[in-house]
Parts: sequence; structure tokens; C-alpha cells
Amino acid sequence: MSARFNLPDINFLEVDSQRVTDEIIAEYERITDRALAPSDPVRLFLLSLAAIIIKQRNAFDLGAKQNLLSYASGERLDHLGAFVNTTRIEATGAQTTLKFTLNQAQDGVYTIPKGTRVTNGVFTFATDSIYEIMPPETTAEISATALELGEIGNNIPVGKINQLVDPLPSITKVENITATSGAGDREDDERYAMRIKLAPASFSVAGPAKAYEYHTLSYSTAIIDAKIYGLEDHPGNVYIHPLLTNGELPQTEFLEALTAYLNADTIRPLTDKLMVSAPTAVNYQITATWYLSKDDINRINQVKEQVTKAVEDYRLWQQSKIGADINPDVLIEYVRKAGAKRIVITEPEYKVVQQSEVAQCLASAVNLTYGGIEDQ
Repeated sequence: MSARFNLPDINFLEVDSQRVTDEIIAEYERITDRALAPSDPVRLFLLSLAAIIIKQRNAFDLGAKQNLLSYASGERLDHLGAFVNTTRIEATGAQTTLKFTLNQAQDGVYTIPKGTRVTNGVFTFATDSIYEIMPPETTAEISATALELGEIGNNIPVGKINQLVDPLPSITKVENITATSGAGDREDDERYAMRIKLAPASFSVAGPAKAYEYHTLSYSTAIIDAKIYGLEDHPGNVYIHPLLTNGELPQTEFLEALTAYLNADTIRPLTDKLMVSAPTAVNYQITATWYLSKDDINRINQVKEQVTKAVEDYRLWQQSKIGADINPDVLIEYVRKAGAKRIVITEPEYKVVQQSEVAQCLASAVNLTYGGIEDQ
């Protein structure tokens, strides 16, 4: 178990099994003034005793570490979060916008109840609010949330959620007009520990960036990064850019719900005006050729797989951090660690990415070529 936050590892007790065993044997020999042969029954007894002591020491050491934020896990981490009024985020459902269409304009107001369910046969979405279609209008666009929780509900394409579960007379068509997004799984220990560490910043009533970062990350586990800043020529405006899992840009439904959450009286100082929007995508391509050392010829298939994965890991890393410059040197590090001798990168070139931007490369925009074997 390694410490979080780049802190050095610590041990509250000596847990090295060989050292503990040697100390027990040495102490017995000192007290009795008697050397123990390898097959001495007393030595064998002490070895069995040492095994119990080592097990207990490891348990005590682990228990002590669970009192520290850098090591705590599971329910123990939940209890540390309670000290700063920070609870673990539960799984949330994906969001989309549903469009309902009437067969014709009605004589009076047509009401679509809150909680009206629509499905694609696997996932069911319920409307978030009541909606009234006023004549002569014949359509309604309503935000909806999945009843099934977790990231599995994301990325259902437009038009696929089109089966009305709760019958509505005069409604002839319903479908989602945005791809589903914004769902998050139950918060894992690493993300939760990071929010607990940020929590003290939220105690300020002055609206510091770290406080808004804490509250933004607390809205949903689907948010993997958030950039908060202000501009001197727009005093009072707080610009908030959330980024979702795998670098996905949040859609309108998610941004509106996040804005409402952050505008709560318990979060936003009265003088702040929140400007919540998705970061701007800076698109780039990856075109590169990599070479293998002849010493690794017997591992060529393995290295090919590792290099392909390394490029994908770099792509996801690059688009998972707002404001991270496009740096081909980082791509070189990824590929060389994967086993390549060298890599020649045609694109991307180094590019500065602004604090309101995120670099994005589609998987289809990756052109990776194997260049062959080279001598050392």
C-alpha cells in the first residue's frame, strides 16, 4: 500500500518478516546465553511464534495507517470524510433530452407529467419535470435521467430511446435528441480522498477557486477535471469548465443541472456570477512511425500491442486534463516505456492549450506505423 498525494510511505511498526524473526531469535539467545541450531525445536517454536507476531504487526500497522487520509480506504475513508462534512458520491444516471411530438395541435394545454418513462429496451429514462405544451405547439423537449445508475448508461446515440413506457394519448412519437451522457459510477477511494483533501477550501465564503473545484467535483463522479478562474476585465464572473470521463465534453442538460447545483445559497457567494460551460476542444492528430530494436525481435508482437496501448493511453491522458499543452515529448515517453526503440512524430507539434481549452484527438485520427527493426 503506497501513500497518496506523493507523501513518503511510513510504517508504524517494523513489519519486515526476516528482521522480526531475527530479532526474536537474537533476543532469546541473548537471554538464555544459548545458540540455537537451525533444527533446534526451540528455534522452530520461535519461528511459529514469529509468524503470529508478524501477522499481528501487519494488522496493527494497517489499522494505524487507516487513520491517515493518505492510506485510508473503504468505510474508514468514509469516516475521515465525515470530519470535513464530505460524503462519498453515489452512482448517478445518464441524462438526455427527450422530444415528444403530438399528432396535432390540441384545443387546450397538453400536460406531460414529471417521471414519464421512455426506454430503448434496455435503459429507461424518466422526465425530470412536468411540461405543458401550449397550443398551437405540437412538440416538447424535456430533460430526462436514466433510472439505471452508473456510466453504463452513457453514449446511447440520438434517436435510440424511442419507446414510451407510460402511455400518453395523442403522443405519436418520442425520441432522444441528444446522446446520453453525464452518468457516473459510485465514487472510488482515490477520487474521494482527493475531494476530502480539497474540502477545507470549501469552508471559505469568499469563493476561492479551490472551493469551486471542490463543489464541482462533488456534483458527480462523471467529472474528472474542472478548471475555475476569473478575469480582471469581468469582475464577479466565475468561469467554470467541467470535463467528463475519458475527456467527454458535457452536454447542455449536464451543464444546466451543474449550474443549478453550484448556484445554491450554501455554495455561491452573493456577489459571484457563475459562467458554467464546457471547455473548448482543441483538435489534433497523431501521425507517427516507431521502430524496434533488433534485440527485441522475439517480442515484436507483444511490443506492437504495448505501443498501440501506450498511444491510446497518451491520447486519453491528454484529453483528460483541461489546459494541458499538447506535448509530443510526453508521447515519446509513453511509447519508449512500451518497448519501442524510438518514435518519429510527424504530428502533433507542441501547442499551448489555454485554461478554457482541452486537447482532443479522436481514435480515428491516430495514424501509427511500424517502421521496422533497427540496430542499437
